[in-house]
Amino acid sequence: MLSTAEKMGIDLLPLALTARNLAAHEVEQHRTWPSPRREELDALVAEEMEMLCGVFVKLERAVKAQ
Repeated sequence: MLSTAEKMGIDLLPLALTARNLAAHEVEQHRTWPSPRREELDALVAEEMEMLCGVFVKLERAVKAQ
């Protein structure tokens, strides 16, 4: 799948950084009580998950089309 991503023009570095940020935000999110920071982390996690899921959907379609 990763080689397909590169062929589709998907830069893997930002994808890897987003995945790393997501993991870090999820760890911090679990340690916070309901607070403004928790709400901020919830929003960041949602954005990062949406981005990663979008890329994987594109990759799945590309792999199935081959």
